[in-house]
Amino acid sequence: MDALLEGVLRTDGGCVRVEHEGGTAVPTFPAGDGSWSGDTLTWRGDEYTDGDPIALGGGFMGTASAPSSNGYMPEACVGLEVFVVSPY
Repeated sequence: MDALLEGVLRTDGGCVRVEHEGGTAVPTFPAGDGSWSGDTLTWRGDEYTDGDPIALGGGFMGTASAPSSNGYMPEACVGLEVFVVSPY
């Protein structure tokens, strides 16, 4: 959990993701730490919308599949790299 995901938040097409230098990753947040409302992602008191720069600490976990035993994964995210956001 010592990686840094920096890029641009994308929220179109039913998949919240981060476009970064190496590709595209789907961030997964610790339960209750992130929230999604309308077109706004709230994380640690900051709000992000489509096109905003974002930086998240954590680690890469592999490729998203559906259904996921680790929680809900939108169909539009299947096949993208998953980034587990650190709770710290």
